[in-house]
Amino acid sequence: MRPDLALVLVLSGLAAIFTGVLITSSAAALGDVQTAWRRRSRTSVNPIDPGWRMYPELAAKEEDGVVSDLPRFAQKGLSGFLIDLGFNVWGTAQVETIDERLRRSGHLYRTVGDYYGSKIASAVIYAVVVVFSMVVFFPNAPLLAVVGVFVAGFFGLRRPDERIDQALNERREAVFREMAWVLDRLALSIRAGAALQPALANVTDADRLGWLSRSAGGLFMALLRDLAGGLTTGRTDVVALVEELRGLLPDGLPELDEFLEIVKAGHLGQTTMVADQLQLLAKRMRTQLNLRIDMLAVKSELRMVVISAATLLPITIIVVAIPAVLQIGSVLGP
Repeated sequence: MRPDLALVLVLSGLAAIFTGVLITSSAAALGDVQTAWRRRSRTSVNPIDPGWRMYPELAAKEEDGVVSDLPRFAQKGLSGFLIDLGFNVWGTAQVETIDERLRRSGHLYRTVGDYYGSKIASAVIYAVVVVFSMVVFFPNAPLLAVVGVFVAGFFGLRRPDERIDQALNERREAVFREMAWVLDRLALSIRAGAALQPALANVTDADRLGWLSRSAGGLFMALLRDLAGGLTTGRTDVVALVEELRGLLPDGLPELDEFLEIVKAGHLGQTTMVADQLQLLAKRMRTQLNLRIDMLAVKSELRMVVISAATLLPITIIVVAIPAVLQIGSVLGP
């Protein structure tokens, strides 16, 4: 083999290895950044924390209003101004709707004022980052900087809504998964002869759960615990109790609505078919979970195929095509 051709092959192999490592590390780094960004939270509120009953008490401290998306060093000085500015910009027409979304999200933003102030804070922070980047990398493009500021401001305004939507989805998924495995235990307790209220108390009793798990359960267990507590105290307005508790969890959960209808029927004495209905509902939900797992498996396989093709194709071109072209050029050349 000619020395120059051997050198080309060696360099091509090294370049292929470097390209593969670069692509793989870049994909991993991008995934880490996206994961860290999604998990980022400047508030102390965990949207799937079962202690969501205490968050309205935090929300009641309107005089101590804090803008969650501000850096901590600026919260005391700017929170009040941004909250007032937010109410001046958006007014109070949508306060009830926003407060309901905040309540269902576990009060990710403690108050409507916090939500308004966070929108403005996010928009300003995004815009400042874009201005700084444009000054550093594109100092002679003022029009591009103006466009970038407007685009960044728009995404900054949307950031709190995206966080609330993400929290709602997380809570919705947490309730669904827990329901799929807890309803069977409740049904078995009812089938053993217990009425609805004692069955709820048995399922949510922390002492009885100690042998099974160190955790007292998640959002759905907290809901069952509140239901059991309300029935134990002798509340007669069960429908109002159910609606009150339903308003604390995300909408878009027809299985939860169906369960609460079963609870209403069971409290009215229609307990004959309650256990069967609960077990059928649990079985249907577990089937849906299994289908989701299968879909995730298919998507993972497709993603691996795309990543493998994106990694192997450039390496193949470098290792095979370039030496072949050089060889053809050396043969056809003078």
